[in-house]
Amino acid sequence: MKRTISFIVAAAMAGIAFGGAADAAARLKRSAVVDGTSIRLGDVMEGVGAASKVVISQAPEPGKKQIIRVARIKAIAQKHGVKWPETTIRALPVARASHIVPQEVLTMTIKDALVAQGSSEEVAVALLNTSIRLYVPRGADISVAVDDIQYNKERGTFNAMVRSPADDKDGVRKEIRGRVYAIMDVPVLGRRIPVGQEISESDVTWVEMRVDRAGRNLVTNVSDLVGKAPKRNLRANRPLRTTDLQRPVVISKGSTVTMIVSIPGMTLSVTGRALENGARGDTISIMNPQTRSVVEGIVVSPSRVTVRMRQNKIASLN
Repeated sequence: MKRTISFIVAAAMAGIAFGGAADAAARLKRSAVVDGTSIRLGDVMEGVGAASKVVISQAPEPGKKQIIRVARIKAIAQKHGVKWPETTIRALPVARASHIVPQEVLTMTIKDALVAQGSSEEVAVALLNTSIRLYVPRGADISVAVDDIQYNKERGTFNAMVRSPADDKDGVRKEIRGRVYAIMDVPVLGRRIPVGQEISESDVTWVEMRVDRAGRNLVTNVSDLVGKAPKRNLRANRPLRTTDLQRPVVISKGSTVTMIVSIPGMTLSVTGRALENGARGDTISIMNPQTRSVVEGIVVSPSRVTVRMRQNKIASLN
């Protein structure tokens, strides 16, 4: 009997000790991040046991923060039997866990809505307020729905009411305004090509650009690009002008060339040095390093030029 009473007393004392330990463990956080639409006591405090499920406030919208007065938290915690810990914190920021909606998702969704109203598919959408941000709760589908859109085709402007995420009828709604531009596909260099090097079809890719930015001399056909060469250093994936291109350089300034000299009834081969760059078909100046004489020749291939001259001038090449 004594042993039974001793066990009961010990168990009671242990319960008191454990209860005190739970109260002593209660601690206020300095900040919190929550999922869902409610802020609970367990989101802002640790060690509150069953009271962790108690709702203390509505959660902010995805992507936003809310400041909760510690006095409010204290009152609710004490009401539910939580021993309040000493703290100097007076306010606690709570953020809603969320993901930002990429602007590409927003603009593509608006474009689809415009096309559904009869707009051409060859258009691009630009937001007037590029700093606008849309968020969805953590774990939700990163999507946007267009609940309403007004499109002024003459002015090329739109006004849309969007909601995120798309599958939540109570999702956050925002008004978006922007412009609509006609676009076109143009061939560009997919990588940096050295000046003078011939461009092949594998070097070409395509990008979209606004029609109103096309301007004059824009390269719009692959045939205008393939077989040409950069005249200067050109950046990849940028629209090109015909003035950016030249025929490929096959003979470089300072390189050794073979001059094929032709006169009626005779053909001679003489070594010379190119004094300038030359593309196939270009006329360039070549110097004989021994006599220092300079003649002009037509580039026919890498390292070869043809020179036509009178017979009495041939001596100057030797």
